[in-house]
Amino acid sequence: MGINVGRVVRQWALRAPERLAVTFGEASLTYGALDARARRAAAQLEDAGLVPGDRVALCVPNGLGFLDAWFGALYAGLTVLPVPPMSAPAELAHRLTHARVKALVQSAHTSALAATVEVAHRFDADALAQHGREST
Repeated sequence: MGINVGRVVRQWALRAPERLAVTFGEASLTYGALDARARRAAAQLEDAGLVPGDRVALCVPNGLGFLDAWFGALYAGLTVLPVPPMSAPAELAHRLTHARVKALVQSAHTSALAATVEVAHRFDADALAQHGREST
C-alpha cells in the first residue's frame, strides 16, 4: 500500500492549516496555503480537460512553482513526469513523446526549451496556482 503525498498534504491542511509546510529561500507556505494553491492548480489542469491518469510533464526549476504544479497534478489524479530544466531540446522531446504526456508545465526560465516540443496543453508554473477556483 503506497502513500499519496497529496493526501498527506490535504490531511495536514485540515488538521493544522497554520503549520509550516515548506520553506524555499525567503518564501514559505503553511499547509493551508499549500493546499489552497494545489487545489487552484488542480482546477486549472482539470478545466483544461485533463483527467485522472493523464500524464503531465513538469519542466520547472525547484521552487514554489514546482510545488504548485506537482501537488496540483497529484490532487487532480495525474501522473507526473519531472523533466530536468537543463535538458537538451532533443532529450525533452524524446521524454515527452515516449511518456505520451498530454500537458507540459513550464516556467519563464524554461519556456524557450519547452517551445521546442508539441503537447496538447501548456501551463505556466508561476501562474498555475495564483487565481481561479479551487478543485474539490
